[in-house]
Amino acid sequence: AWSPEGRSILCTDVPNHLVALVSLAEPDKPQEIRTTPYQEYALHLSPDGTHVVYVSTEAEASGIYVASFPSFAEKRKVSLGPGRFPTWGRTGKSVFYLSGDGLVEAQVQTAPHIQIGERLPLFKLGGVGPQRFASTADSQKFLIMDPIQQQDLSSADLVLMVDWPSELRRQ
Repeated sequence: AWSPEGRSILCTDVPNHLVALVSLAEPDKPQEIRTTPYQEYALHLSPDGTHVVYVSTEAEASGIYVASFPSFAEKRKVSLGPGRFPTWGRTGKSVFYLSGDGLVEAQVQTAPHIQIGERLPLFKLGGVGPQRFASTADSQKFLIMDPIQQQDLSSADLVLMVDWPSELRRQ
């Protein structure tokens, strides 16, 4: 994950359970941030660079966590169950992640302490396999990669969901 100012990259060495920060000015001198007995991956820094959201295997199933950065001294579990592909909303006040077959938004307060608020299932996703997503700056629209099965290539469609909140209200 890139730092907000674009001068360093937050990396993980999953087999060795290591989190490191690599400065573009000194790429041959990574700064070890943390080593744990479990795996931590898919790290993303908050828009202000003071917190990180990530997946950790410290619980029974991989869960989504928010922690202070770079200390990791304060952390809270975001997901109620397993989660994957976490990312920050552009304001830094919410975290989006995949849980089960849907996209979830969790409200996050980082100051003065980390607090996790309401977790709102946004919508279900179709298809199989890993689904990646990105949100617009206002977190009102999402671009979602939905893998196409090999046999479906001849009839592949692009589906653009517009005004998805009204679709939720109708259900």
